[in-house]
Amino acid sequence: MKHTKLPWVKDYGGTIGHIKSVSKNGEKTPTVLRYDIGVSLGYPLFSEAEMNANAEFICRAVNSHYELLEACQIVHDILIEESQEVWSYEIRILLDAIQKAEDNQ
Repeated sequence: MKHTKLPWVKDYGGTIGHIKSVSKNGEKTPTVLRYDIGVSLGYPLFSEAEMNANAEFICRAVNSHYELLEACQIVHDILIEESQEVWSYEIRILLDAIQKAEDNQ
C-alpha cells in the first residue's frame, strides 16, 4: 500500500490538531494524522508545545524523505567509486540508512 500523497502540512486550512495531505488543485484535503488525539479524549499525553513540535517534525521528515534517500544513494555511489577501503564505515552507515528508508516505503 502506498502512503497518502505529499506534501503533508500541519493544521492546513485551519484544521487544528490535524496533519493533512495538501492538494495542488484546491480539492478537499484528507486528514492523514490527528496529533492532538490525547487532548480531544481528555487525557493529554504531551504538552501542547510538544505536540506541535512533534507534528512539525513529522511533516518535515515525511516531506524530505525521498530527497534525503536520493542524496544518500548518490553519496553512497560516489564513495563506492572512490575507494571502498577508505570509506567502508561511511558506506556501511549509508547502506543501513538507505535500507531503513526503503523498508518503510
